[in-house]
Amino acid sequence: MGTAFVAEADTGTIVGVVKNFNFASLHSNVEPLVINYNPYRATYLLEKVKGNEIPGTIQFLNNQVNKLSPSAKFTYTFIDETLDKLYTSENRMSQVFN
Repeated sequence: MGTAFVAEADTGTIVGVVKNFNFASLHSNVEPLVINYNPYRATYLLEKVKGNEIPGTIQFLNNQVNKLSPSAKFTYTFIDETLDKLYTSENRMSQVFN
C-alpha cells in the first residue's frame, strides 16, 4: 500500500517517485512536482497523432470538448513547435558554431 499525501484540498496515495524529472526549461533547476490524476479537474490532454490524421483528430477533440463543456474554449498546440520556441536561441547558437 502506498503512502498517503495531502496537497491543498486533494488527498491521494503516492504510487511512484521519479528522481530529477525535468518538466520545465532545461535552464531551470529541477524542482519538486506532484502529478495528481483527477479527471474532473483536467485542463490538458496530450495526444500522439500520425501526421496525416492531425486535422481529423483536432476536429474530433474539438467536438468532444464541446459536448462535455459547451462553454469551454478548445485550443491546441504542437509540442515540437513549443519546444522549438523555447530553444530558439540555443538552435541559433548551435548553427553559428557549426
